[in-house]
Amino acid sequence: MDFTDAIAYVTGAAAQTGHFDSVNGHEPKAAPSRTGMTAAAWIQSWRPVQSSGLSSISMRFVVTLRIFSSMTQEPQDEIDPRLMTAVDAVLTYVCGHFAGLTGSRYVDLLGADGEELGVELGYAEQDKAKFRIADITIPVVINDCYPTAA
Repeated sequence: MDFTDAIAYVTGAAAQTGHFDSVNGHEPKAAPSRTGMTAAAWIQSWRPVQSSGLSSISMRFVVTLRIFSSMTQEPQDEIDPRLMTAVDAVLTYVCGHFAGLTGSRYVDLLGADGEELGVELGYAEQDKAKFRIADITIPVVINDCYPTAA
């Protein structure tokens, strides 16, 4: 199964907003830039969901888009507002283009088959650099991806 179009959809959504200095299709192995904001997307989980019939299994996978903003940026009072503006722009794009995936794939916005589209805020440290982060959960369903045998 090819997941590249889902990662490309999510990274494309982030890039379209114009809020990021870089957008990666992988979880960073080294600390992102300490200026501006960086977005990175990866597959977080993968589970079967109800199929349209007995002849196949549909799968649901969650793409995490993490937005990194350095905690050392100034003015500090603008870190969260900039982060939330970027989150809002990504959510606006995803909600407005949720059918933008190819074939029988779609974003499960309201969580009909599990966790819905959502955001968790927090902090992360990487390579001794501290970041304010937002993890956007983007659930993607692929219909009828595995045939079943009787």
